[in-house]
Amino acid sequence: NPKKINVGLVGNLHYKYIDCETLTFIISNNSEVDFYFIGPTGKSNLTNLLRNGRLINYLNSIPNAFLLGPKPSENLPSYLNEFDLFLICYTGNKNVAEMANPHKLLEYLSTGKPIVSHYVDEYRNKKDLIQMAHKNNDLPQVFSETVQNINTFNTEENKLTRISFAKNHTYEKKLKKVEELLNLFSKQKFNSSK
Repeated sequence: NPKKINVGLVGNLHYKYIDCETLTFIISNNSEVDFYFIGPTGKSNLTNLLRNGRLINYLNSIPNAFLLGPKPSENLPSYLNEFDLFLICYTGNKNVAEMANPHKLLEYLSTGKPIVSHYVDEYRNKKDLIQMAHKNNDLPQVFSETVQNINTFNTEENKLTRISFAKNHTYEKKLKKVEELLNLFSKQKFNSSK
């Protein structure tokens, strides 16, 4: 809807770390915002456990939530580019190790769009990239402030900063770095054994 802020959420809605209570609160208190969910809502290759039935029933009952279901990975970029903002609402402050660096963050950053997220340890010092709550109790406030200031977060400069970060942290670049470190380690080990 071009007249509303469109928020994207990608992932399995039965994931055990979703903060259902906070997510429900955010959606119910932002009726002027549309929330689009991409990912399985039933049994899938990701899980056979149906944990969050109440959340899914709630989302199906309100006019500003849209469950799009799973999408092929090659189609995801075209969906992600349609959103104005991304939201990640897991129990990050309770499960710091499990939520240290969700892979979807780089995918979101690659679009240049703003991201509101629970606490993610890997990004704790990157306030220019992610609007992050240190405690999930603060996540609704961080979300509201981001929505109210969406134009500030969506400047060309801010978009380019996010995109640049994502490009510099691709899997290919990470693998190259690992290879360099392994080569360096091998050389050091070889030299010390002489």
